[in-house]
Amino acid sequence: MPDIQANGLTFHYESRGNESDPVILMIMGLGVQMILWPEPLIDLLVQHGFRVVRFDNRDVGLSSRLDQMPVPNVPLQALKFMMGLPVKAPYRIEQMAADTAALIDALGLVRPHVVGASMGGMIGQNLAANYPESGQPDVDHVNHRPPQSAKANLGCAPRDSATARQAR
Repeated sequence: MPDIQANGLTFHYESRGNESDPVILMIMGLGVQMILWPEPLIDLLVQHGFRVVRFDNRDVGLSSRLDQMPVPNVPLQALKFMMGLPVKAPYRIEQMAADTAALIDALGLVRPHVVGASMGGMIGQNLAANYPESGQPDVDHVNHRPPQSAKANLGCAPRDSATARQAR
């Protein structure tokens, strides 16, 4: 799996499928590596005519580590947020959305569909709202593992890339 420079950081990523197929960009949640996306899901998406790109966010996995930044006490900060108190974090969702927009540009992705798990969904929503030059991506937010029956719903995608390109 290669690395790429974007937004002044190095991001570790993986791209699977045909480069000419519609892209699904998968953003993982807080402190979790891209490898947590289930391999059978990635394989199924590729088999159904998608190019799947996933990456490690900043400070996660094999992407740039920001060791000079303080490590937040996440439970305490969550409690403060729920109480309406100021939250201290080394960086914000907006910065992580900027990372993602820069990654999209660096990889030359066109109109990616964005799927985010937990905080990854928040990053995707911020990306869609604030980075229209990234292709105004579609955003899906995943909070839990879908049931096995959800696999059948993946059949709605065009199987060949020529049909997929015409559908856009």
